[in-house]
Amino acid sequence: NAPKQIEQLLKLAGSPAVDVRHEAFRSLRMAVPNFKDSDKATVKGLADKYSDAVELASRLQGIEPVGRPDEKDVASWVKHLGDKPGEIESGRRIFYSAAMSQCNRCHTVEGRGRAIGPDLSMIGHSQSHEHVLESILNPSKNIAPLYTQWTITKKNGDKVDGMLLRRDGQNKEVYVDAAGVEILVPQPDVVDRKIRSESLMPEGLLKAFTDQEIRDLLAFLTMKR
Repeated sequence: NAPKQIEQLLKLAGSPAVDVRHEAFRSLRMAVPNFKDSDKATVKGLADKYSDAVELASRLQGIEPVGRPDEKDVASWVKHLGDKPGEIESGRRIFYSAAMSQCNRCHTVEGRGRAIGPDLSMIGHSQSHEHVLESILNPSKNIAPLYTQWTITKKNGDKVDGMLLRRDGQNKEVYVDAAGVEILVPQPDVVDRKIRSESLMPEGLLKAFTDQEIRDLLAFLTMKR
């Protein structure tokens, strides 16, 4: 509940422990609309004090990163991120963070998360670093049939966009939308079905990440387990 814990999180953002400091900055993203002028001043002071927190602080200050490639230009993104290593444990926290893209809302790693999208536990064995990055930047490029998204039109004109999660055997279908919300659709109510070309995984996820957070997430996903 970050908006109600701003004072405490700002104290933690000044912690000498790097991991604590970074996680506090990430949690504060959910509280930015509730910032007072004094909170903004504290964030600026912390950015001046800790060079490792400059990118994180910029997110709280509404400063967009500059010099980033087009999201579909994977080769340029690889060059942009460079050879600077990612930190696996930081990437693990980012993957499960409620303040970030909430990857675990649709994916599992080592049994933790929701099995809506593919299990990513072994992706480091089957996919290259570049391929994983491309899958995040352009999730609709290659969609496995199992994860096809549909637009369902009901008799009353309502439309449901989502991936078919299961059929319950009672003439009912359960779809899941991009927010991870399950939607029950009685089969007799369906008058039209259309396959969508877009992935359930939304584009633009990395806009909320700093460059180092992207490196960390990739390090976690591509680690050999």
